[in-house]
Amino acid sequence: MTQHEAELEKFKTLHNRFRVQPGYKSIDHHGFTMSENPDILFTALVHGNEVIGLQVLNLFLEKTLKSNHKAPYTFAVLLCNVPAYDKNQRFINKDLNRSFQAPIDTPKIEKGQEYYRAQQIEDIIQNLQPRFIIDLHQTTEPTLSPFFMLPEEESLVLSASVICKEWPIITFDPSGFSKDGKTLMEFARGENIPALVIEISQNGFDLNLAKSICEQLFYLNAEAIITPPKKDDVSYFKITQHLTKFIVGSELMPGFQNLQPVKENDILGITPAGNEYFCPADGIFIFPKYGHQAEVSTELGLIATPRNFLQLKADS
Repeated sequence: MTQHEAELEKFKTLHNRFRVQPGYKSIDHHGFTMSENPDILFTALVHGNEVIGLQVLNLFLEKTLKSNHKAPYTFAVLLCNVPAYDKNQRFINKDLNRSFQAPIDTPKIEKGQEYYRAQQIEDIIQNLQPRFIIDLHQTTEPTLSPFFMLPEEESLVLSASVICKEWPIITFDPSGFSKDGKTLMEFARGENIPALVIEISQNGFDLNLAKSICEQLFYLNAEAIITPPKKDDVSYFKITQHLTKFIVGSELMPGFQNLQPVKENDILGITPAGNEYFCPADGIFIFPKYGHQAEVSTELGLIATPRNFLQLKADS
């Protein structure tokens, strides 16, 4: 049995063990809740090849059972795209994290696995009404540490800082993360449910890192996350630059990582004609794209620049 198969079997076994616990209710073949309206819904495998989220949830569930079945807060768990996980692919037909709130007139040819799964997840969230959602992801390229992704809203930035002060907080414009479709996080926001993403590491299982993330999540102060105390000194970053490929075939220089500091006019890449692609601003690199991902994207990555609440208030 491969580790892929073993981790999914472990989740199924743990799910069965929770069936006899007070408060248990199934919400999906691959999900359950321990309360009618849980404090936190943990989601994983929105992208099938971002596997550490499942490993983290298995450790979290094991720890909860070993703690005399007394979770430190009420929670629910949901695996979002198991068919893609089974194939170790990001998705089957279309990125699930661009498939939420799909238009009613979506052509039939585009209504694949993720289209229908997104609708199921929307129904689950609407019925469950969790107080907060934490969506576990991984990056394609290496990252210097875990980091948060969330819309630029003061309350969400504060919530992230409560979860972990050491992890960088990366925000994006609340109008939307991608032109290709809505994310789970954005759907939740439309339902007035606060949600954020934790980008844990580069794709792949990592037991030591998964244990560390599990400990971080298990001992969360849920009330402080859901209603975070006001602060004025929280620093974060905002995605301000999209590194558009103005010329097909442009490529990044090798070796860029998530959260890597860059300076304005640093050489980031090169065009097919040999011309250099310069960094447009000081900041940190987010989601650098190489290989097939770079070939199918119109962007080479993103640059996030430092922000604070004074700037946010000045813009509002």
